[in-house]
Amino acid sequence: MESKLLKDRIGRVIGKIEQQSPTRLIIRDAHWTIKGWYEIDKNTTRDSRGKLIGTGNLLTMLL
Repeated sequence: MESKLLKDRIGRVIGKIEQQSPTRLIIRDAHWTIKGWYEIDKNTTRDSRGKLIGTGNLLTMLL
């Protein structure tokens, strides 16, 4: 699946967003630990424990 590296201002990798399925994006931190996911069809973001964070794609707020 497709993925995008997230970097800070000086170019260090701080995380990665991956398309896990056609309806789900996941975010991982710099150690590749899953921090949460965004469900495209439901327009909701959840943390790694499944707690609702909010509506819309809020993945970068989980880093």
